[in-house]
Amino acid sequence: MKDACAGCAGVDDLRAIAARRLPRFLFDFLDGAAELERTAAANREAFARTLLYPRVLRTCLPVDATVHFAGTACALPLVLAPLAFAGLFHPGQEQAVARAAAAAGVPLCLAMASIAGMEEVRAAAPTAELYLQLYMLRDRGMVEDILQRAQAIAVRALVLTVDVPVHGRRYRDVRSGFYGLPRMDARMRLDVLRHPRWAWSRRHLATPRFGTIARYADGESADFFLREVDPQLRWSDVAWLRRHWPGQLWIKGVLHPEDAAEAFAQGADALVVSNHGGRQLDGSLAVLDALARLRDRLPSHGPLFVDGGIREGADLVRLRALGAEAGWIGRPWGYALAAAGEDGVRHMLDGFGEELRIAMALLGKRRWCDIDDSVLAGASG
Repeated sequence: MKDACAGCAGVDDLRAIAARRLPRFLFDFLDGAAELERTAAANREAFARTLLYPRVLRTCLPVDATVHFAGTACALPLVLAPLAFAGLFHPGQEQAVARAAAAAGVPLCLAMASIAGMEEVRAAAPTAELYLQLYMLRDRGMVEDILQRAQAIAVRALVLTVDVPVHGRRYRDVRSGFYGLPRMDARMRLDVLRHPRWAWSRRHLATPRFGTIARYADGESADFFLREVDPQLRWSDVAWLRRHWPGQLWIKGVLHPEDAAEAFAQGADALVVSNHGGRQLDGSLAVLDALARLRDRLPSHGPLFVDGGIREGADLVRLRALGAEAGWIGRPWGYALAAAGEDGVRHMLDGFGEELRIAMALLGKRRWCDIDDSVLAGASG
């Protein structure tokens, strides 16, 4: 489907194709956010108002954007964030995303609510750098089994998502009927009929199956997931997970400095600064603003990643200048997958890499590790 990417200059172009290809209820699930979607907009606006300060007549070529985290080298400071239901966007499912990520030299964090199971994804992409998202289940025995399976397929980092004790109210999903679980009512069936190519390609997935947890479910895995995720997490659960998981343990969904300090105290190796893409509490602060507060109020800390609002390669420079190790993107790769499958995700990652290298060259920074707040227009110099 390479032709589908012809003329696509950036994420917005892929988004436009995804909007045409997907049924409206599924596109709105991918594209939407909580309530009035102010936080999702604030995430993007925070990057837009963070201005960069070009420098000239500096020897900065060739640019090297390589970054090291979780004990390995990555070609770009970018992680493909977990995205629920992504396997419904394209028949290549999450396996296509893993292959594209491996080709680009970036990690994929597989969603716990992925359509393809983690073993299926590993089999399709043996060289991919895989992380696994975890929502803590009420049955800790199931959690221990998931951890053992993750170790068996060489998952590098476990990413505990902590910002969903309840689900945000997403107006688009309420209007479409895709709220909580995808139940095919008359509106949704009509929507599917308007997208016959998508319907034919997904005909064997009328009922979503979450591959990683399907073996534990006594019925539909989506029902099981909502029923069994533990909404009453405590810091003691993080400590429990630290004792049972020997690899990298990252906490996703932290915004407040006190929560960040406690996460590191309980054994977290890194934090993903995230407001769930604006899909939880509408009106919460933008992730880039939260990053600045964490940097200023934590005297020492482990690596910080940023998830939310990243739409171009230069955004990675902005978050690095404010103290982050790398950026996480979810919606952009969802758009790309829906638009053109594996080729779409590769195209998107190529674009991010090119834009990042251009920005670094124009800022006079040869290496990723050289980027600091001197590249910001608000810095002295």
